[in-house]
Amino acid sequence: MSKFARTTSIAITWSQNSCQLLSLQIHRNQYIVTGFWVGEKTKDSSMPNLIAQGIKALNKDENCYIVAGGSCSGWGFADLSMPAMPQNEMHNALTFELKKYTPISQDKLHWGYRLIPNPHPHSKQPKNLKLFYIKQDIWNQWLNNLGAIHHVDTILAPAISLIPLFRDKTVQLPDCEKHILYQYENSGEKTYVTTQPWKNVLSLEEALPDLKIKIGKLSEYPAEKQMQFIPTILLAIYGCMHEADKDASTLIPLPQHLKIKRNIASKTLSILLCIYIVLTIGFCGFKKFQRTAQQIEKTNLKIKTTQNLLTKLSENNKQSHSEFAASLKQELINNTSNTPPCLKS
Repeated sequence: MSKFARTTSIAITWSQNSCQLLSLQIHRNQYIVTGFWVGEKTKDSSMPNLIAQGIKALNKDENCYIVAGGSCSGWGFADLSMPAMPQNEMHNALTFELKKYTPISQDKLHWGYRLIPNPHPHSKQPKNLKLFYIKQDIWNQWLNNLGAIHHVDTILAPAISLIPLFRDKTVQLPDCEKHILYQYENSGEKTYVTTQPWKNVLSLEEALPDLKIKIGKLSEYPAEKQMQFIPTILLAIYGCMHEADKDASTLIPLPQHLKIKRNIASKTLSILLCIYIVLTIGFCGFKKFQRTAQQIEKTNLKIKTTQNLLTKLSENNKQSHSEFAASLKQELINNTSNTPPCLKS
């Protein structure tokens, strides 16, 4: 089975003063950057408008899968192992676990989690998951940044999407504004983070090891500018994978206005087709019931007619028998000879 759920996706990332959008295509297990866009925040341009301009510039289908996430601070994660349990029970258990990893009260947090795919699917070991939490004000800011586009499918920090793609590998994500390099060492299902000053410009190959990707016109950008797209590329790849669909029910829920009403025309047509089929089956059933009722009525009428005929025949037979007996008696009387006197006693 392919590890990809779709062949195209769009990723949106942003920092305090800029945003990056990138469209990606999967072809024969190779990643191809088909478009990108950079927006710089100014006094006359807000982040929501910049992101909306970027989506328009990429000129993609409105149904395209979109993943978004900020590269700024205000969020965290924890790697946990939990026994298998129903989703509602898992949510309750993680509510208690969350207190161990952040001093912030839960009413000021939004949180969700990813179930990390086990490389040995038939293993009976505990479930590995990555708990993702973010400050409420930061989450609201993220939602506000996305408020001018028609939809988004998933929102999460790029670092949360590293496994399984970069299992047992080290990925380096830059903060280009703070000139800090975050080093994510993925060991099995756990991720260890270290930070270090950003000294040298990294190439995409150094930041994302063993990743087969064609960056197209992005290669014409200065290396420092290319580094801004490393988190965006991560999210775009994640958006094409089956994990994105699986995680949708456990990550932080999206507000209704950002959820896509995908394939409305085809869904409407399917509903109308179902209604037509139900009505057709109902009409055919009614006509069949009507024909059956008519046949039963005709049969009952024939039975009643036959019963009437039988009754008349029975009455006629009785009358004929009575007349025949009377006639026979009279004939016997008329034809009886007188007894000779000699035989009289």
